[in-house]
Amino acid sequence: MTIKLRWKPLLFLLLWALAAYGGYVYWEKNIKIVPEALLQRTLARLSGLQSYRYTVDLRLFAEGHERYISDVEGARAGQDSFFLRGTIEGTEIEAYHIDGTTYLKSGDQGKWMTISGNEVFDQELFMVEINPLASFNFTEVLEFSYRGTKKIDGQKLHILLVKPELNHPFMEKHWRDFEYTLYVKRNGELVRGEVSAVLKAKPSDTMHMVVEIRDYNAKIELTPPVQ
Repeated sequence: MTIKLRWKPLLFLLLWALAAYGGYVYWEKNIKIVPEALLQRTLARLSGLQSYRYTVDLRLFAEGHERYISDVEGARAGQDSFFLRGTIEGTEIEAYHIDGTTYLKSGDQGKWMTISGNEVFDQELFMVEINPLASFNFTEVLEFSYRGTKKIDGQKLHILLVKPELNHPFMEKHWRDFEYTLYVKRNGELVRGEVSAVLKAKPSDTMHMVVEIRDYNAKIELTPPVQ
């Protein structure tokens, strides 16, 4: 007795199975998001970041009024080199810190002062402005949720909502109940972080900060300004 196989249906099933498997592998590798893993990847990328460009917008909301604390842009080119320009507490500022020397623009004539050391920028008082990544030093995640995706400047970003405990002397001293909304790429690069908190001394007052980061570990060369 001869059994005649219908090879065309079998070939179709085989091709369908291969296509389905390929689609599953692609989905696993390129589409599927595991929020907890994405958060850990994001925090790891931030902790290993040496050079980058950034903006910081920090505001205080008190008794129905909005007050700007900081509105700056800057760059880090390693552990001890940074550039900063913008407004802090209503004062226009532009500064470089390179090789242990601070260059600070002052006066209406735009002259530069040269100051040895970094005493002009107290590391605690100006930590948010000169080292914004310190604001993302989480010691514990109290609450966490995934909020889908959003397009910002043409980029599809994943939204993570985090309520953490921090290791940040200045922020911990004055604020509590931190809530972070993180807009991140699937590779873990944080593009935008929105932070809100409550003032410890007066819980009716709140803080809102937006940090944007770009040029991860780019080659950034800072040179002293021309005197």
